[in-house]
Amino acid sequence: MGEMSKKSTLTEAIQSLHDEVNKGITFINGDQKEEKVSYKELYEKAQMVLYQLQTKGMKPGDELVLQIKDNKKFVTVFWACLLGKIIPVPLSIGENNEYKTKLLNIWNILNDPYIIADEEVLHKLRVFAEENTCLSELEDIEKKAFLMEDINFPSSLGRIYKTKPNDLAFIQFSSGSTGDPKGVVLKHVNVITNLYAIANCAGWKSEDRILCWMPLTHDMGLIGCHLTPLLNCMDQYHMPTNLFIRRPSLWMKKASEHRIAILQSPNFGYKFFLSYFKPKMAESWDLSSIKQVMNGAEPISYDICKMFMEEMGEYGFKQNSMFTVYGLAEATVGVSFPKPEEDVVPLYVDREQLKVGEKICEVSSNHPRSICFVDEGYPIDDCYVRICDDNDLEVDEEIVGHIHISGKNVMSGYYNNKQATERAFTHDGWVRTGDLGFMRHGRLVVTGRVKDILFVNGLNYYPQDIERTAEKVEGVELGRVAACGVYNNDKQRDEILIFVMYKKKPKDFLLILQNVKAKISSAMNLTVDAVIPIRTMPKTTSGKIQRYKLGQQYIEGEFDSVKAELDELEIVANDRNVKEAVTETEKKLVKIFCEVLKTDKISVDNRFMEMGIDSLRINQIVKKMDSCYLGGFNVTDLYSYPTISELAKHLDTQSKVALSTIMLPQIYMTSDLSYRFEKDSFGFSFKGDELNKLNNLVEIQKVDLDTILMSGLAYLLARISGEQKVVLQTIVSRGNFIKQIQVNLKDVKEPALLYKSIYKQKIGENALIPIQALKEMTIDEKHNSVVPFYCRKEYSAQNAKVLGLQDFVIKVDEKLNEILVSCHFNRQKLKSEKIKELMFNYLRFINVNIDHTQCIEGTVLW
Repeated sequence: MGEMSKKSTLTEAIQSLHDEVNKGITFINGDQKEEKVSYKELYEKAQMVLYQLQTKGMKPGDELVLQIKDNKKFVTVFWACLLGKIIPVPLSIGENNEYKTKLLNIWNILNDPYIIADEEVLHKLRVFAEENTCLSELEDIEKKAFLMEDINFPSSLGRIYKTKPNDLAFIQFSSGSTGDPKGVVLKHVNVITNLYAIANCAGWKSEDRILCWMPLTHDMGLIGCHLTPLLNCMDQYHMPTNLFIRRPSLWMKKASEHRIAILQSPNFGYKFFLSYFKPKMAESWDLSSIKQVMNGAEPISYDICKMFMEEMGEYGFKQNSMFTVYGLAEATVGVSFPKPEEDVVPLYVDREQLKVGEKICEVSSNHPRSICFVDEGYPIDDCYVRICDDNDLEVDEEIVGHIHISGKNVMSGYYNNKQATERAFTHDGWVRTGDLGFMRHGRLVVTGRVKDILFVNGLNYYPQDIERTAEKVEGVELGRVAACGVYNNDKQRDEILIFVMYKKKPKDFLLILQNVKAKISSAMNLTVDAVIPIRTMPKTTSGKIQRYKLGQQYIEGEFDSVKAELDELEIVANDRNVKEAVTETEKKLVKIFCEVLKTDKISVDNRFMEMGIDSLRINQIVKKMDSCYLGGFNVTDLYSYPTISELAKHLDTQSKVALSTIMLPQIYMTSDLSYRFEKDSFGFSFKGDELNKLNNLVEIQKVDLDTILMSGLAYLLARISGEQKVVLQTIVSRGNFIKQIQVNLKDVKEPALLYKSIYKQKIGENALIPIQALKEMTIDEKHNSVVPFYCRKEYSAQNAKVLGLQDFVIKVDEKLNEILVSCHFNRQKLKSEKIKELMFNYLRFINVNIDHTQCIEGTVLW
């Protein structure tokens, strides 16, 4: 649309379509049940409904609560309100009591409201009122109620009132607290500004078609999928939410049939669709018309995005169609979008550096502390975003903080709620979203809701991260688990609670409970306080899990009986499965743990993190262990060897391990035997095209960077020494342990087999040697022997003393756009020119491999 044709109010938008008979809305109520309503017909029917509302006494400025299930009836009443300057208040209809309580609370917030509802909705509201002794409130509602069944379409038309940009358009109650609902005041200028920005920044055209299953009471459904396409005269298709829930495959089937260009859904929708998808459903699908799949309204999972794109790619879905966005009711709906046709951008950062005011630390996807977020693009037209600290002061890029917004699309406040409005706005007029995130290259990355974050031992944990881990446990279904934290005054900390949808008896749930605790313990080093089965998962109409409700129910004691039953079952199961200590070391450890945990019975196979060990108890255990074992005891041993049995075996073998050496030819050795450990270094780097080739080799071989680099080093050392068997020492597990990687070139005749051999050992369960136990180990002291070390730079600083005693160390520094490889060696023992030659050949070997990325099984390069 050109600048001259822009509309300033929603009333102008619908009036401009009074003659539009070709474009409109198709209501999908079943596979073979569809009804199209042109924009002209919608305009005319809305005027008829307006006439009836006005004859019943409604006038400009009156509020009308909409409780209408049918999408066609809903939009007709909604537009009737806008034409008559009546204030529509769309509210979701829910079967549970939470929604009915919310309706009653909202009724009391409004000035002098009316309600229009289906007869069934009002009947259920009466039953609820009778059961909960709130009949007086119901009587007031019934006096001001219109039944949708009584609305017909007479020939008379209602009186249309001219609207101005600053007039109130409608009140949008965000999907928040039932007890304290907040109504976002949206003026025509807010909505119109956001509609134009959405269409422009997303690149929508009038010929594009959009399909939606979200309820029209939700901002993404009403504004993103109805008002925006209407303003841009696009064909729109709507299917009821409950139809999508019953038949999720119908979503893509209809997208194929109607050549849909744009889809919208929260992350939950893609996950739900995939959980029911079967390839046989899609034999005739053609999804090549889809140019954009908007994903927003809740935390976005890169894994779900990738899975959806891969699965639907078989049917013509474009891999750059996923469109990850950020928005909220207080901004009308849209805040930030990526550029159209961009690939989804995942960002892996260190989960331990995500506090407000901290600079993020980018890491690799396989880093032990990595957490993945998705880039949600640039602020859209006429909307501004800033990141602030706890004092509302703006911070630099890549610093985590509170997300603030301002602009023409942003609300003026909450309806009849001065206190909430004052809390929402900063002193300089920005709105606090309640979300955390950071800017990166001018683009927004959202990390989560302030109120959902769990704080454990001074670290931030995100519930969606914990939930994804729990979903890997058999018996826990995708999207049917919720994590939250509840502060325990006695323990003086947040308790971590996991809620799992489960409808069988508690005794059958015990194995899932134990496996969830174990999985989260091993994957995230977190102790889960309780895993509780629930029959229903509280969610908003758009599918957002309402974690705070589960936490509140837990505080109020709703789960006390089932938790007590499970605790008893767990005690009985643990008593039955207690495995007694056998070795002297096991007995010592059992004694220490029993003293600290104040118990008289511990199985040597119980995982430490499931025993309720907190940071205070860990410190007590480490202190007792330090006094018992030579070389001291490192707290990370509790994570690397998570049972008494495993820890005892490790401690028993610790002093028996020897670092492996390699014998170099005399030509590599100096004649100076003073052995003063003075270091020198040589190195090389990969960047640009070479780096891309190296990353490509990593992808093809399905290994990691360290595996490729260690393979080259092992091969060269074997050739130089003339030995078939080479052992590399590498520092792993947060820099506290050494792992020995053994290569026998007699068994590996091609690069692919070498990669597989090293990678398998690298990620395998072979024994780890604690760094601090080096003084207990034996090392060959011959002059022409060296202990080859391979180490990441991030582990080298904390182990400088250990590495400073070695003669030959390869250090790798992986930056964002460059990889540096350097050799630090003892020049009093090794000749500089020979090490320089070795590093040249090392680089050449890697380059040969990355230039021949087809080096799979059967390719011999040496």
